Amino acid sequence: MEKNSLSKSAQQRASELSTIKQIGSVLASSTFDIEQVLCYTMDMIRMAMQVEAGSLLLIEDNVLKVKTAFNVEMENLTDFTIQLGQGIAGHVAAKGDCIVDNHVQKSSLFFPPLTGPPVLSPGRSSACP
Repeated sequence: MEKNSLSKSAQQRASELSTIKQIGSVLASSTFDIEQVLCYTMDMIRMAMQVEAGSLLLIEDNVLKVKTAFNVEMENLTDFTIQLGQGIAGHVAAKGDCIVDNHVQKSSLFFPPLTGPPVLSPGRSSACP
């Protein structure tokens, strides 16, 4: 049983590394149309991590701003900002830690205005700098 779990974990890690390599290749050969690069990055993350919804935030003027998302209503997020250190995304941006949480609402970093609908669906959440 443990061998199957390790094998599955290794396959998932290989898939994630392949995704990172593909994103790097696109960045290296891109015309640097930032919107296109961000959308492609989100597509690759969605496939590699097998998540239902997600958003990509960038730091601008010392706050996080949503730049692209999938399966999320973007018009609800166009003026949405998060302070560094606030909620899961703000913590990740401030500390540089990755977080994978299967029970977002139980997290000590849970901040309903940030992690509730429409930003993240209930269930598994991942955040990386």
